[in-house]
Amino acid sequence: MVKKQSNFQPLKILAMLMIVSHHLVSKNAFNVDTEIVGLTTNKLLLQILGNNAFIGNNLFFLISAWFLSSKAEDSINLKYSFSSCVRLERIVLFYSISLLCLSLIFNRGGGVSLTLVLKSIFPTLFGLWWYPTTYIVFLLMWPFYHKGLKTLDDDNLKKCIVVMFGVWSISTLIPYVDLGSNNFSAFLMLYAVVVYIKRKRITYSSYEKQCAGVIIIPYFLAILSIIVLDVLGIRLNAAATYSCYYLRGNFRPVSMLVSIGIFIWGVSWKIKYDRWINYIANATFGVYLIHMYPTVMKYLFSDVFDLSKYIDKNYCIFYLMYGTMTIFLLGIIIDTLREGIFCAAEKLRKLIVIRE
Repeated sequence: MVKKQSNFQPLKILAMLMIVSHHLVSKNAFNVDTEIVGLTTNKLLLQILGNNAFIGNNLFFLISAWFLSSKAEDSINLKYSFSSCVRLERIVLFYSISLLCLSLIFNRGGGVSLTLVLKSIFPTLFGLWWYPTTYIVFLLMWPFYHKGLKTLDDDNLKKCIVVMFGVWSISTLIPYVDLGSNNFSAFLMLYAVVVYIKRKRITYSSYEKQCAGVIIIPYFLAILSIIVLDVLGIRLNAAATYSCYYLRGNFRPVSMLVSIGIFIWGVSWKIKYDRWINYIANATFGVYLIHMYPTVMKYLFSDVFDLSKYIDKNYCIFYLMYGTMTIFLLGIIIDTLREGIFCAAEKLRKLIVIRE
């Protein structure tokens, strides 16, 4: 069996760590933006480290888009899309039903509403987790979208990306402006970008200054906006509410540009096959599903990792890192067990088929 290189796997791990740290801050019972008046070191660091999930979300999708766009033309069809959706849905259903049952057992029904039961039985249909729902919808549209992009020459593909970026990303710099920017439109933009990167053979070494600029400049401006709005929040509470506005959203220019820059950098890595890196990276989707299940999220971010107890401590940021790593590693272990169950079930299925 040919072993694939591990180029993209560290990016998947980085992306999931960004996502977990964000949820540890944004979903916490303690609201960092509004419950700390003014600007403090801990507040600023929590706002920065706790709002990288949207970059992580985009990185996760960019990696998937790279492999999707690498498929042979004759395999880019609805049959492949449906099979991919089924594989994904199996994992999603496993976690939604398992976590629902565990919630009913340990919470004795407390915190488990009828809505959550319905969402757990039909997780994709009712959007229990936004990412797999959006990704499955994208997969169903993907064969047609990919073939449409292939008909565009380089110049028109670039113009298409610029228009999408202007309409769905740049426009969101103005609060309350809504031109259809959402997670799905972000996926459409990012896929077109990946097609363009592959077609033009864009590498970090060829565009080192541009990539560095795309990563550093928007991120620096976003941090500057946090500082300004935090200071304004001393006199105007509404300003504090919007302090992280320019970092929050998969379609925001900062999230889009920084994730694309990091991705191009990652494409240039030459990492040989590493069993442990691949092992951890392949379990990251399970980490997302586990810690974002509503009852698990409430338990983790309201009861276990309550930031209000550490917000005035010098080691607050280290506590955030500790919480992030703890959730991440536990998720990896649980998803490894899930993979073992799936492998055992598949072997049993094959054994039954052979006997029949």
